[in-house]
Amino acid sequence: TMIRKATLITFASLLAILLCAATASAGVLYSNFGPGQTYDNNWATSGWYVGNDGAGNNEVIAMPFTPSATANVADAILALGWDGVSPNTPINVYLESDTGLGYPGTILATLTQVGTIPNGPSGGGLVTFLATTHPLVTAGTEYWIVAQEPNLASSMGWFYTVGDPTGPFAYDENNSPTGPWGATSGAVSAFQVDATPEPSSLMLFGSGIL
Repeated sequence: TMIRKATLITFASLLAILLCAATASAGVLYSNFGPGQTYDNNWATSGWYVGNDGAGNNEVIAMPFTPSATANVADAILALGWDGVSPNTPINVYLESDTGLGYPGTILATLTQVGTIPNGPSGGGLVTFLATTHPLVTAGTEYWIVAQEPNLASSMGWFYTVGDPTGPFAYDENNSPTGPWGATSGAVSAFQVDATPEPSSLMLFGSGIL
């Protein structure tokens, strides 16, 4: 009947609106990638070591970021490369608070690697790290993404972003994700931090308003 058809159209329209709203709310909190998530993929000149640096140190790299919105963290995406020689083992990524002293504070969440790290001399690639919990970050507040390679024999590179701009970051050479840190400045590595979808839109659907 005409009434039934209209009801179905209304139902479909409202569902589409709710799904779009949920998708739109799962946004990018921070990104320093170039257009199309590009980065400087020249293995010979771009990137900081994560793990064995070939000089007897096990580097941990921490990059600061300030989220554009208050939201729960879903994942981080890093531009990474494996050296092609050492064991290709997953790295650990952490979301950490800021001390106000130019280096990270406490661990807020652990992010788990998805897939393997691509070959660095071939240009590397984008690697996603999923948050095991989804901590709330506040717009305008500084946080840190920390990359650590737990295998002391493995050597990874965290590529610089497009144009190799410089900025503050932190490092330690003791394979610890909590320091002690050295605060410094130099070329900035490429990464992105994403938010989880806000549940409010989907809750409307489940609450029986349709």
